[in-house]
Amino acid sequence: MKTREYVSIVRKIWAREEPLEHDGVHYQIPYRGPGATGLGKPLRSILHGRQIPIYIAAIGPKSVEQAAEIADGWLPVWYTPYRTHVYKGTLEAGFRRAGGGKSLASFDVAPTVMVLQGDDVQSCLDFVKPMLALYIGGMGARGKTSTTTSPPATASRTPRRRSRTCTSTARRRGRRRRPDQLADEVALVGPAARIRERLAPWRESGVTTMICGLRQPEAMRTLAEAPARRSAGRDRLGDRRARRRRRGRVRRRESAAHRGRAA
Repeated sequence: MKTREYVSIVRKIWAREEPLEHDGVHYQIPYRGPGATGLGKPLRSILHGRQIPIYIAAIGPKSVEQAAEIADGWLPVWYTPYRTHVYKGTLEAGFRRAGGGKSLASFDVAPTVMVLQGDDVQSCLDFVKPMLALYIGGMGARGKTSTTTSPPATASRTPRRRSRTCTSTARRRGRRRRPDQLADEVALVGPAARIRERLAPWRESGVTTMICGLRQPEAMRTLAEAPARRSAGRDRLGDRRARRRRRGRVRRRESAAHRGRAA
């Protein structure tokens, strides 16, 4: 509810249709509660702009559904393109609630993906696994958190309590218990050829933007040089740009013709 209100307020600010007023469960603008001076006034932004796309980072099923309903994009953590069925129903439920024919065709799925290039695949995976152990085994309550019910957590057969610990020694043990397959699914690691090859499942999974976490220039070069496949969204964007260019050329020709007649 709080996120829904927040997004609604932000969209009203950008729309600039009227001075901003909001009387919700969590937010009140202008504020009229205890301690209010009564001097607050509804204001309208002086910045003329557009509706800026809103992305929501979500991991729990209900949060992902809400993101699909009210946002323009989703920022998942530890996304795996090999288990898209886990998210499919949740995203579709959010799209149905949004109405208006909303679907993946107009929604940006933008996971953060760790990219580590190196000849030794196992060493690269060992770099990824401590992060997984921290999120799955070291955060939140012992009983249940959103990370324990996320696809990465459920993909691991190791009980979470075996990774939950306060000592560095046990943390290393938890890291070793995270399966290599899981780390390999949520990241792009290994030699350049292997990284390029494993990009295919990401492209086919419905992911439209990859936010790549990397620190190696060679890894960035590998991704930049990988054959690109234009998505439907990118095609539509290109079509809009082409139409704008055509309209610009037409206006310039008309302007030149008008000047010629005037002369």
